[in-house]
Amino acid sequence: MGSESPVIGRKMGRAIIFMTDVPDFLRAGEIACLTGTSVRTVRRWIAEEILPSVKVRGARLVRRKDLERVLSPAPPNWDPLELKDEARTDD
Repeated sequence: MGSESPVIGRKMGRAIIFMTDVPDFLRAGEIACLTGTSVRTVRRWIAEEILPSVKVRGARLVRRKDLERVLSPAPPNWDPLELKDEARTDD
């Protein structure tokens, strides 16, 4: 059989997803499904460097760790410009 989705249950009509069940690298379409956004929105996040990515054999991939960082709640003293600076210097 083919690969299974990381969706493990449903609650109030929405999928419950555990990030531990998600691959280490994701494509824009997979991120769109996980976040409930469009592929266009995900590609804009990548283009605006909100979501860091790498290009591997022509495919633009995002590390799960970077997606988790972007999706996590903002701390009280959060500065949105720091995220872009952090993405440029983080290895």
